[in-house]
Amino acid sequence: MYGLAQQGVIIGSLIQISCLIAIVAISVLKPWGRRLVKQSKQIEQVVSSNG
Repeated sequence: MYGLAQQGVIIGSLIQISCLIAIVAISVLKPWGRRLVKQSKQIEQVVSSNG
């Protein structure tokens, strides 16, 4: 019984580490490209200055 529990902990740890590596890789690589943040800030400034 203890062997099954220990094996489950190892498998769960490997899954968590794999997910963490995938999240970091996606965050660094950004396969979809960068967001256009400058345009949205300019639009907010125009809207707030018209008020």
